[in-house]
Amino acid sequence: VFDEKNLVPEQFYSEPFLQTLRDHVLTPNGILVQNFHSGGRKRGAVIQAASENLRRTFRDVASVPSIGSRENAGNLLVMASKVPITEDGDGNISLERNALRAQIGFGFRFDMVARVQNMRRKESSNC
Repeated sequence: VFDEKNLVPEQFYSEPFLQTLRDHVLTPNGILVQNFHSGGRKRGAVIQAASENLRRTFRDVASVPSIGSRENAGNLLVMASKVPITEDGDGNISLERNALRAQIGFGFRFDMVARVQNMRRKESSNC
């Protein structure tokens, strides 16, 4: 959901909205996925505010830029869950497994696993 300025309206990342999703909409192992346009100060501020609210509301939050995104323009997929989505019970990274499950389960026509792997490459280069 984007407004006339191409920003996600605050109501869609407010803490009350996110708490309602967490408590009444998502299944126990459900993952919320939000799409944000990235690049620029205004879009960066929206992503920052949304990320802070998500971190306060959910146990685990991860993000991945869409393929082809650049520093000044693109999309950022932000995922949040009540349960760990970045590690499984044995401490193994499971984002790829969750991405594949979502791709198959929802019939997405884009390569979710490649997007998650792209996120991992960006994370490791920032360390």
